[in-house]
Amino acid sequence: MTRLALLDSPCVMVDVSGLQPAHCICAQFFPSALSRTGGWPWSKLAMFGASPMLGEMLRRHRVTTPCRSTSGARTAWALVQDRPNCVRLSRVFVPEAVAPRRARALVTEVGGAWLVPDELTETARLVVTELVTNAVEHTGTQCRVRFEYATTSLGIRARAYFSAGLPQLRKHDTEAVRGRGL
Repeated sequence: MTRLALLDSPCVMVDVSGLQPAHCICAQFFPSALSRTGGWPWSKLAMFGASPMLGEMLRRHRVTTPCRSTSGARTAWALVQDRPNCVRLSRVFVPEAVAPRRARALVTEVGGAWLVPDELTETARLVVTELVTNAVEHTGTQCRVRFEYATTSLGIRARAYFSAGLPQLRKHDTEAVRGRGL
C-alpha cells in the first residue's frame, strides 16, 4: 500500500510520533520503499514527530539519510520539495546488447532529475557505458549499477555477477580498435 501511495502521490509524510524506540528497526521499511519507487524526485517521503530518543535511533540506523525527518508536518512538507544532500538510485541491467544504451539513458534521466551539471552527466554516461559493456561482454550475467549524487560528488558503482571462474588476462593488441577499457 505504501508503494502505491509513493507512486501515486507527489509526496508521502509519515507521522512517527507513536513509534517506540524499541521498534525503530521497523522504520527501515521507509528507505526501502523509497528506494524501490525511484527515490527523489520521483518519490518523496519525509518523517515527522519523532521524539529526541527515537530521532537519534533513526539516525544511528541510517533511516534518516534517504528519509529526512523533522519535528512537524509543515517542515516535512518543505523538506520533500528540495533535493536531499545525497540521492541514490540502483538498477539491474540484464546481459543484452542494449544494456549499455539503457544505462546511458538512465544516466541522462537521473542527471536531469537530480540537477547534475551537464559536463558531469556526460562523463558519467561514458563511465557507465564502459562498465555495463564490460559486464555484458565478459560475464554474461546481470549487472547492478548504483548512482549516488551528493553535494560534492557523483558515484557510480557497477557489480556484475560472475557465473563461472575469475576473468583471465588477455593479450593486448595495439592495433585493435577495442580492448582498452577497464
